[in-house]
Amino acid sequence: MHAFLIVLSGIFGLGSCTPDLLWPLNNDTYTSEIINNSPFQDRTSGCNIEFAQDMPPDFPNLGVSIVDGDVIDVRIEDILYFSGNDYAFSGWFKALGPDGALFHYRSDDQTGDFNEIKAVLVSQTINLTRNLKTSHDIGISSSIGLNTWYYMSFGIDRSSGKMKIQQDAIAILELDDNFQNDIDIVFPGTLRIGGSFDEFDSKFNGHVTCFAYHSIKHDPPLSESKSQCTMTPPGFYLPICMERNMGMYSSDGTPTSNLRVISTSATCSVFQCGVKCLKEISCRYIQYDLSNDRCKTCYLLTIGAGSFNLINGQVFELEYFSKETN
Repeated sequence: MHAFLIVLSGIFGLGSCTPDLLWPLNNDTYTSEIINNSPFQDRTSGCNIEFAQDMPPDFPNLGVSIVDGDVIDVRIEDILYFSGNDYAFSGWFKALGPDGALFHYRSDDQTGDFNEIKAVLVSQTINLTRNLKTSHDIGISSSIGLNTWYYMSFGIDRSSGKMKIQQDAIAILELDDNFQNDIDIVFPGTLRIGGSFDEFDSKFNGHVTCFAYHSIKHDPPLSESKSQCTMTPPGFYLPICMERNMGMYSSDGTPTSNLRVISTSATCSVFQCGVKCLKEISCRYIQYDLSNDRCKTCYLLTIGAGSFNLINGQVFELEYFSKETN
């Protein structure tokens, strides 16, 4: 088992996972990690996910609704001991439109051999792309239907670089085009479900459930998804999306006196500083030097006389979406 830390709208949880099916999305669990200051992730993903009240036939897990530009971002922090293996991403998809990105995984390290892999629906065909440092591999599948649930898997045979897409139990793409071989997928990175990090790819319009990563295999069977995704995975954190954890920050009308410091910590973004404030019930303001993009000190502030210095940086006020404060 491998441990990792996930943060959901200001709530911290420690989870553990097996190599297969790292991130099943069902009506009990979902994850969105915001602890690292990655420029690739959408930090609004998490508590605003809506379930579609729709599920694949004979399958107990509701789909997540991916509409109106919503995406789901999952931070993949640390996966060990899987070099040299085939791999695949899989999930249940129900497309309501002919175009849109199904998923996109991008490594934080863009200097090595592996950069990213994504699958995009274009006129009801799936374009599977693997971008490497020295090559750009792409395979295009046969057409899929709309308004129908499909179990789709997207695999890479590491030893040959061959691409494979399965629709239910049938291969709709199996391509060996002299692709570069012996290239491992690289972690950490960010997995985006229902969209891509490229502006020219349209967003997916439809439903997704039981999205997963598989190590060692490039053709995970349908039976495996059904049997394993019906169970709530051990160690996964169920977010409690209280209004206290959905604040906004503004510098408008922020007082320049009568503030005191509650605590300080080293952090690497104004967003992380805000997350710390959300966890501290008495915190009303944060202070952070926006002029410096390196790690600086996060100041948590509240009303009251005490040590407060304007030269530490700009002050932001926490504005709640409701009056609930716990």
